[in-house]
Amino acid sequence: MLFDPAVGPLRAGLTVPDHLISPAAGNPAKTIAHRTYQTILAVSERTAVPIHSPYPEGAEPALVQALLDGYPGTILICWEHHHIPALATAIPTTPTTIPARWPGHRFDVIWSFTLSSTATTGDVRYEFSQIRQLLLNGDSNQPTPTT
Repeated sequence: MLFDPAVGPLRAGLTVPDHLISPAAGNPAKTIAHRTYQTILAVSERTAVPIHSPYPEGAEPALVQALLDGYPGTILICWEHHHIPALATAIPTTPTTIPARWPGHRFDVIWSFTLSSTATTGDVRYEFSQIRQLLLNGDSNQPTPTT
């Protein structure tokens, strides 16, 4: 498993998540059946970290603010791909270019935000990077394009 391997160390740039987030889908039954929830369910079961769904798709700025205010540690968010750029651009980053869209055919890359070592008190910023999973035949070694 990518986020909690049975053998060997975690891939560089990854840590076992302290929090798992997927979008709320109207009611608990719909949320649990949603693809994003199902995608991280195995991580939840393996790590005993519950999946939280505090906000629906479209509320990305509110979600980011809530996460910055009250979720210490590593957060793994699995979100609907059309809304990922809105989520990413709501995160305060060091100067960088975040892709404007998530290609619908990409399931093999993780957008990572790491607390910047240059951040000063009151000026929390994150550094954006892309981690290619390279787990399955056909996974791309290329990042998602920024244009």
